[in-house]
Amino acid sequence: MITAYGWLPLWGSGVLLRNILVEREPLYALHEWAGPFDESLLGLPEGAARLLNDDRVGRALDALFLADRAALLTDIVVGAVQTFDVDLRELHNDSTTVTFTGDYAAATGGPIRHRPIASLTATIRTIART
Repeated sequence: MITAYGWLPLWGSGVLLRNILVEREPLYALHEWAGPFDESLLGLPEGAARLLNDDRVGRALDALFLADRAALLTDIVVGAVQTFDVDLRELHNDSTTVTFTGDYAAATGGPIRHRPIASLTATIRTIART
């Protein structure tokens, strides 16, 4: 059932996440991509898929940008730990660096293979012992 407020940003973010994991269609094509799926598989209530469009998903991304992402990530981790009964007594950190290169006017790093570095991002994956 659609809420009294219409579309919720959570729905747009959920559909976008599922799309990225399954197929990576552009925002303007999400409505067409979502068409064959049952709405419940996309995390949508009945009738919400007809409201899916790039403007609504864009507003969902705006809301995510403005959100307290630290609190959001904490809620996600706590929820996953509780839902899947993750044992946190022993953890393993696996860190890596992802380098983005290209012809970027605002690149600040040194060159790699004659291309400026646009950004260096360290990612850390933490694994709990199962």
